[in-house]
Amino acid sequence: MSKRSATVYWTGFSIILALLIVAQIGRWRTITIWTAACVGLIALLLIGGTRLLLRLNLRRLRLRGHNLKKLLIIGTGSRAEWFAKQVIRRPDLGYRLVGYVDSKVRFNNNGLSHVAWLGDVTDLPRIISDEVIDLMIPVLFYWIRRRRWERLHGHAASESPQKQQVACEIG
Repeated sequence: MSKRSATVYWTGFSIILALLIVAQIGRWRTITIWTAACVGLIALLLIGGTRLLLRLNLRRLRLRGHNLKKLLIIGTGSRAEWFAKQVIRRPDLGYRLVGYVDSKVRFNNNGLSHVAWLGDVTDLPRIISDEVIDLMIPVLFYWIRRRRWERLHGHAASESPQKQQVACEIG
């Protein structure tokens, strides 16, 4: 269950509990535990059913090419390739991969040759003005993270390779 669903259900439970407490304080005989439980169950079924129908309808629309968010990947590498494959494999998530931006054409291998290379990172203003892009995903390369780590903490050549790897993964 997602956090949003849990919040909705917890709110409903709290309202029913408050209703029961007020009914007991006010001595309302028409509102019993049985009545509150029935109302809660009906509300739970209606909310859950509505959310399920909405998700199924959105999935159906997205599989037909409607209600899609256009996605641009900034950078390449194994993480970017994995992410691009996930987006392509799951069209029901609602993303359409417009292409990627990097200093070199690198997605021609690994079954991603149909993903368009749109230019260098310096071409981003032109790409954004030409294409409708809803979401940009930056993917940092290992060497960029390592260079940033070394710039922040000095040259790490004296450290062991394991410490350098951990440091670069954290940085």
